[in-house]
Amino acid sequence: MATITSQILAAVAGLRDTVKINAQAAAVMLTSVLKEQRNNIKEKVPEIVDIIYFHLQATQEDSARQAAMGAVCLLAEKHTQEVVSALLRVSLPCDSHVSQLWEALGRAKKPVSLRVLAELLAMLKRRPCLETSETSGLSSSFEDASILPLATSRALCIIFSNKECLVPMGAFYVSVLIFLIIHLHYLLQKHMPVLLKPKKVSSPATPLWGDICCCTVEALKAVMKREKYSLMQSVSLAGAWDLLSMPETYLEGVLLLARAILKHHRSLDFAVFTKVAPLLHHGDDKQKLTAMALFTGLLSTESTYVTLKKQYILGHLKNWHVDPRPAVRWLALLGLGNVALHLQKERHKISCAAAKLLGDLLRALSGKHKSFMQEQVLNSMVPLLLNLQQQHPDVIKSCADTLQECKALLGWTLNDKSFFQAEWYPERLWSFLHQAQEYLRSPCASSRRAASIF
Repeated sequence: MATITSQILAAVAGLRDTVKINAQAAAVMLTSVLKEQRNNIKEKVPEIVDIIYFHLQATQEDSARQAAMGAVCLLAEKHTQEVVSALLRVSLPCDSHVSQLWEALGRAKKPVSLRVLAELLAMLKRRPCLETSETSGLSSSFEDASILPLATSRALCIIFSNKECLVPMGAFYVSVLIFLIIHLHYLLQKHMPVLLKPKKVSSPATPLWGDICCCTVEALKAVMKREKYSLMQSVSLAGAWDLLSMPETYLEGVLLLARAILKHHRSLDFAVFTKVAPLLHHGDDKQKLTAMALFTGLLSTESTYVTLKKQYILGHLKNWHVDPRPAVRWLALLGLGNVALHLQKERHKISCAAAKLLGDLLRALSGKHKSFMQEQVLNSMVPLLLNLQQQHPDVIKSCADTLQECKALLGWTLNDKSFFQAEWYPERLWSFLHQAQEYLRSPCASSRRAASIF
């Protein structure tokens, strides 16, 4: 083992030789030894990667540099986890040499690049430990817990920003997006600890906390642009990046991002839900809150009411409405608003399901929480009224039942007529008229007629 390692380290050091033929000979020797012996050097892989990185900084000959990067790819074929972990440890701050090593892994053979992506995703799912003990300083376990997840977003950004990197996303796409978003949430909730100061780098090169947040946002952009450029443009135009980058507006950014994903990737709603649902039940606070925002955005799609059971949606919104955290109650209201949007859908099964869900939710609320719902209820009154004129008995019944729940919440008597709402709420007149105007373009004659009468 010692002899093999010595041969490899000697070959790596030889890459720095200023005589071109000597550097080329060292490159051939390095490749040959690794191909023959890489199965037997697992414990030495981190040391070898560190040495390759160290010597790469002084290697000028292009073919020698390519040999060094090829050596890392050869090691990754058999020891992916060890190579990824070793590179992550030198990726904050990330110089051009580390970037080239990540790019090389992104250009590697498909099985290798996929395993690298899987390792990075597994690391991204780990919660970074962003606090240090004032007395103990930094330990190796702290570095593993903190620096490696933080460096992962940097590595992903490098890999997906390089046009030559052809790592196929496939099933990884949704997971990478969701966990990058959650990773950003962790970063925004903490202050920068004094930890990102590598032994070989002077303090002016030490990255700031904001740099790491920006890098995570850039990684999100790179992943989106790689998979669907129109999605990245849509999110940029909506201003979601600025919202995502600030703790006060992070959840608003997640909602915009969720809507954009579902708009430009119509087939992804079920995939997003399958990744989000477990986090609603078993995630930590940051994961749950991000998952709630994504789930709320999911309620704006029609397929949600085909895919998800009504009681599942109802259960979450009920629980969120009584949560002590204002942000969670706010998401519950937005979720209800997304449910109410489907009252106007032409597909009668969708509008019927939305009306039933709204009615069930109103019935389930306790008195002290009903005051929060008045705005959403008033937004739902016109669609409920106009849907009473539909030709589908199940839609008419569900809307009529829900309308009675709305009246009860607003404090109306049974004899009060709903068409007096414009008189009682004059400040909402234009909102009511705008909602009715939408129905004038309905392909359903009864809906157009009801809107005209209104």
